[in-house]
Amino acid sequence: MSYFDEVYDRIKFATNARTQVELAEMLEIRQSSISDAKRRRSIPAEWYIKLYDKFGLSLDWLRWRSGPMYSKDKASVVPDVPDDATFSSGLREDPAPGMTAAQGVLTRVLDTACDYTDGDVVPEFSLHDHMVLPQSLLGEGTLVFYVQTGGMEPTLRKGGCVGVSTLQRHLISGEVYALLLPHEGVAFRRIVQDSESGLFLLCFDQAGLPHTRMPVKTLQARILGKAMWALQPV
Repeated sequence: MSYFDEVYDRIKFATNARTQVELAEMLEIRQSSISDAKRRRSIPAEWYIKLYDKFGLSLDWLRWRSGPMYSKDKASVVPDVPDDATFSSGLREDPAPGMTAAQGVLTRVLDTACDYTDGDVVPEFSLHDHMVLPQSLLGEGTLVFYVQTGGMEPTLRKGGCVGVSTLQRHLISGEVYALLLPHEGVAFRRIVQDSESGLFLLCFDQAGLPHTRMPVKTLQARILGKAMWALQPV
């Protein structure tokens, strides 16, 4: 795929435009301008400006798919996009008969760092980034967090994103949960029950890191939810 085609596909993906007519409406230009750009194999600078001003899209992401999709300095633009805004999957061809194109949802990715002390209610989480995720991953009560540490590797890799279901707080020994820990914020641990003591072990998956013992009553008060899926670098 040529450089022009890659950028053009990213523009269609970000604007949810599946046709030339829809894209022209989004960019507030004539359809003939798109035909001219295709013929010249060049994206006009005016398009980049419009995409930045109207959607808050990062120019580096548009041109080279580098960095986050949305510009940090356009934070005032991004939150105005409705939570249920959908974007096309980026397919370059229409789906086969009987199949539907996957849809994505503009989703807040949250920082794990937050102010929390014992007995506090669930704190406010700060925004790390936005990303488009499949609707199927975003059930009711799902929060998405950016993984900032490597203690749970290889299960949860540093730099990845984890979906946490806040509706699934029932303890199942051996599963990974998001916990609220003082001085740490949101932390991911594998919870294992110690049959001898009746306590639960909060374990890292990374070998050599110490585990913590905690009574069930204390643990239940700190569980934010169950880790359901991860999108992460290889």
